[in-house]
Amino acid sequence: METLVEENLFPSKHVEDAAKTAEIKLLESNAREIAQVLCKKEGRKGKNELSVTQARRFYNEFHRLDRQLRCYSQKTNKKEAFEKILPHIKLLRARVAFATGRKNNPITKNFYIFLDKRIEQITSIEDFQTFLLHFEAVLGFFYFYKNKEA
Repeated sequence: METLVEENLFPSKHVEDAAKTAEIKLLESNAREIAQVLCKKEGRKGKNELSVTQARRFYNEFHRLDRQLRCYSQKTNKKEAFEKILPHIKLLRARVAFATGRKNNPITKNFYIFLDKRIEQITSIEDFQTFLLHFEAVLGFFYFYKNKEA
């Protein structure tokens, strides 16, 4: 199940029907399974676990970039707007790495791998939009499984 966080899931390079099927899988079963992996405690004696606050923090960053993309898209074409925010999307790889490397870090290795691999795969506006939907679905299931533990 841990390999799910490393899997390449973006369907933008496929034919239309295959893309829709892959996107549905991405938002349903795959998101649920990844959320279960992200809920697992890690580290020595299972002390390190991802908090809802930290997961939401990174989701909010991506959401902010999406709003910025929409704003830029009103002034210019979508491709140019995406090219403006792409460096900021890629910078989030460094931010999640920094948060993971901190002492007493609340970021788990699986969350780091999940975000790092997804950000690496974003090369187009379609990939970014698919990622946002996927991350939202993962976060919804993550909340569900975190509350189930409590």
